[in-house]
Amino acid sequence: MRKSFIPIRLREARKMCGYSLDQFVKAAKIHVTRQSIYNYERGVMQPKPEMVKAFADTLGVSESYFYGKSTKIDMPMLRSTADNMLSEEELQQFETMLSYWAERYLLMEKKVGLKSDFSNPLADITVSTLDDVILAADRLREAWKCGSGPLPAVLRLMIPKTSPNF
Repeated sequence: MRKSFIPIRLREARKMCGYSLDQFVKAAKIHVTRQSIYNYERGVMQPKPEMVKAFADTLGVSESYFYGKSTKIDMPMLRSTADNMLSEEELQQFETMLSYWAERYLLMEKKVGLKSDFSNPLADITVSTLDDVILAADRLREAWKCGSGPLPAVLRLMIPKTSPNF
């Protein structure tokens, strides 16, 4: 089974790094045209593995990021905002952005030798009723020291101001 390159991941990662198409071609130090990058980002062309490696090195992510084999983000709760429903395109763009930053973080953590241990404070809870939800939320707030007040819109805090319609 052949891996399939995901065009939006190249486009969004390039934009998040602040590169125009021309700047990206220069930064990647590869023999590729601006038009080729544009076609990779639109899915018109598929880059060769050595090109994907150059993209990954330039953008600070793993090669697997471009094939959707990297960090998975669970998106079901992000389908709507307070004002309206997110379109599929907006949802895909946001998932790509979150995956990019998670991938960058995990690579940097690995590079500097940090070992992060995560302990799920809700591992022993089964949530099947509203009371279970409240119990789980209280336990999580206590474990993460969030206090008892309402949490601000986390989604809005995470999205850069430059993102459209979020």
